[in-house]
Amino acid sequence: MTVVNTHEEAKRKAIESLILGDRDYALFWPKGNPNGESVLIPHFPISGLRKAGKPVLILCGSFNPLHVGHERMALAAMKKFNQVAEIADTETSSAKVVFEISVNNADKGGISIDTVAKRMLQFTDEELFSHGPWPVVATTVPKFVDKARLFPGT
Repeated sequence: MTVVNTHEEAKRKAIESLILGDRDYALFWPKGNPNGESVLIPHFPISGLRKAGKPVLILCGSFNPLHVGHERMALAAMKKFNQVAEIADTETSSAKVVFEISVNNADKGGISIDTVAKRMLQFTDEELFSHGPWPVVATTVPKFVDKARLFPGT
């Protein structure tokens, strides 16, 4: 697995490879390395985010802009999945939520490298989230049926 730091050139190259179709997805993990720095990981297996076999829930959107309502939807999805907890807890939940941005939106068309980078970097905003940081995956697939094929079991 290749880990690419989020400095501008490496980030741009990874996102560009998505837009050019060289890869299907890349995972952006805010504060994802041991030093607390954000990382962009091309082709990280989403199954690797499962905690002890617990499922991964993917929340798709354009996140333009990202706001606290998106986190509330993620927590609601976790709560619905758990059907036990009064309030979804990101540490004890039986599911992991990953946000997804498609560079080729079925309704809106493609978005630029700079736009993808800007939207992914929103997920590093610590003031926006009370339960974050949340991982975000950028994909090239515009339709939900294709996303299901790309991430089986989610």
